[in-house]
Amino acid sequence: MTFEPRVDRCGRITVKMCSYSVPVRFIDRKVTVHLTGDMLVVFEIRREIGWMMFPEFQGRSLGKRAVRPLLQQAWSTDRWGDIHALPVTTHGPSNRYLTLTGLSSAR
Repeated sequence: MTFEPRVDRCGRITVKMCSYSVPVRFIDRKVTVHLTGDMLVVFEIRREIGWMMFPEFQGRSLGKRAVRPLLQQAWSTDRWGDIHALPVTTHGPSNRYLTLTGLSSAR
């Protein structure tokens, strides 16, 4: 399913009566949200700006399987700019995956 909510003044979007935060620099812009059975992905134009794995699907390495091909594509071409990964600081698996892929936290 695809939705096109507008980011509110608090940096949040609402999809199917659930609220999600997005970076505040997108306030008052429309974003595109792709909702599948296991995740929600947010785009601004064609650039992915965030995603979330639903709790019942966490711990299954689905995020790792989703991110790996994107990183391989980014590293194989020089058309990409900076790649930013901002996992929740208390989420150990996401932070370990950053280290394993050679990325580092900017915090």
